[in-house]
Amino acid sequence: MGGLLWICACVVCVVLTFVMLKVKPVKNQRLEGFLRISTVLSFAITALVVFSPLFMEYTRFLSNKPDEDRVAQIENGKVVDTSEYFVFCTGQDCVNYLVAAEVESMVRPITDNPKVRVLNYTVGFEIIDPELAVAYVAQCYKEEHQDKRQLPVAITKDESKEVLQKRISYYLYDFNDSYSKELAHFHNPERPEQKQAFLELLQEKINPGLKEVGLKITGVSWDVI
Repeated sequence: MGGLLWICACVVCVVLTFVMLKVKPVKNQRLEGFLRISTVLSFAITALVVFSPLFMEYTRFLSNKPDEDRVAQIENGKVVDTSEYFVFCTGQDCVNYLVAAEVESMVRPITDNPKVRVLNYTVGFEIIDPELAVAYVAQCYKEEHQDKRQLPVAITKDESKEVLQKRISYYLYDFNDSYSKELAHFHNPERPEQKQAFLELLQEKINPGLKEVGLKITGVSWDVI
C-alpha cells in the first residue's frame, strides 16, 4: 500500500511540474515571480518524492493482503516506529513484515494401527507483539548476514516471514516428536471436535514459547495422506 502511495505521489508531482512548465509567461511581475517560484518548488517536490525511497521504506504496493503489510523502523534493537505505509530510515534498520502468515508441517504418528497415515497440516500464526517479533527478525537476519552486521539493513517481507516461519517450525519439529502418539487420534479433518482438539493441543504446547518472540498460533488446517 505504501508503494502505491509513492507511485501516485510521483505521478501527481510529475504532472504538476509539466503543467507549470506549460504556463505561458505573463506581464504582471508579481504573478510572474509567483509562477517561477511555483515551478522551482514543483521541481524540488518532484525530486524529493521520486528519490524518497533512498531515505524512506515503503510497504509493497503489489500485495494480495495489503491490510496485513507493515513496515517498522528499528534503532538500537528496539522498534521506534511502525506503519502501514512508510517509515523514515536514515541510518536505522527497517523491517517489512506481515501481521499474519502460515507454515506447513507433517508427521507420521506412532501407533500400532497400520491404517494410520501421514498427518499433513498448516498452522496459521500472527504477531501479537510487533516490538518483540520485529526485533527478533532483525537480530536473526544480522546473525545470518555477518558482513552486514554494522550496516543499516532493509529486510523484505519475504525475508522476515521466513525468519518467523523457521522459529515456528523449530517448535513444530519438537511437537511432532513429543506428541506423535496423541496425533494418531486425529484421523478425520471434517470432524469439528477433532479440528478444535488439534488446535487446542498446538496452542497449549507451542504458544508459551512463541510468546517470547511476540507470536501465537491462531489456527490449523490438516489432512491425512
